[in-house]
Amino acid sequence: MEATRSFSIWNSADTVVSFTLSSQSIKNGGSVSIITGKLTRLPNDPAYDLSGLPLTVTVTDPPEYGPPMIATFSTTTTDSAGHFTLSGISGLGGFRLEGTYTVTASFADVPAVTPVLRASSASLPVMVGSTAGYAIIVEGKLKDDPDRTTSAPYHNLSHSKTAQRVYEALKARGFADADIYNLNYDSTKQGVDAAPDKALVQTLLTATGATYGAGPFSSQSTIFTKMVNNPGPLYLVLVDHGDPGNFYIDTDSATVTISATELNQCSTLWRRHWLRLPWQPARSGSSSTAPAIPAASSPPFPRTAGSSSPAQQQPSSRSRGYGGGQHPQRRILSRGVLREAQGW
Repeated sequence: MEATRSFSIWNSADTVVSFTLSSQSIKNGGSVSIITGKLTRLPNDPAYDLSGLPLTVTVTDPPEYGPPMIATFSTTTTDSAGHFTLSGISGLGGFRLEGTYTVTASFADVPAVTPVLRASSASLPVMVGSTAGYAIIVEGKLKDDPDRTTSAPYHNLSHSKTAQRVYEALKARGFADADIYNLNYDSTKQGVDAAPDKALVQTLLTATGATYGAGPFSSQSTIFTKMVNNPGPLYLVLVDHGDPGNFYIDTDSATVTISATELNQCSTLWRRHWLRLPWQPARSGSSSTAPAIPAASSPPFPRTAGSSSPAQQQPSSRSRGYGGGQHPQRRILSRGVLREAQGW
């Protein structure tokens, strides 16, 4: 007697989950207003329908507070291309602990489709503290810019507008005015502290005393001191066309640049001073009278963001956005802030 058995052979395809958060730095008690992401099938096939597929989003508490507490949210892809969104996520009880939360978006195997889609996931950190962070915004300038204003102060209005939109975006995200150092040539704009100047930028980044000396920020606490006492991310936003490795901050008569090498030296200086502090970051099970900086084994380096206006691109060697030059590891682009600020 012969027995007949039937079986099916299932092909499988890899998947990739990618997503962005409305903010990766928030104050205690806040929330991430929206997640936008995409599930991609590999190899990518536009004809393959990825709509209606379930995804799970988890928010895990900072690890230094003991066993992790995990909040779980669910969503589904909304179109055939695999896009998904989720609004208003937070940790269990809200983002109430200072430290770094982990947001993970996961896609599980779906065996009832052909080909079988394999599981995948991706994670992003969210820094939570009593401050949303610190930022230095610098409007760049070319002394021979054909699009500069026709009267003093001479500068590119597009750069000025973009820099101001960054300021407004940071304010909307909870940054305090005192923690935004807004260097713009148009002093009539809200929140502008001073005109751009290379020496001033260097002072803001390298001063490690309690307060700044002479200048527009005289007697104010230095960024370094603020970050020691109240840790948070620092963003350095440089707005001009730029060159690979150089940011132009010309005077009316001379070419002045801030190079990637100089920014790297600032980072090195910060590391040296940070490691000389008479305390170590508090960890689980340890005690310290110093401010706790969860999971911080090195200082929070400045995050550098560059921007280039499509309407102002020039066919010259200076028409590319600042890209970190020979130090790509320093190039951490604050894409969410710039997308929101630029409006294109």
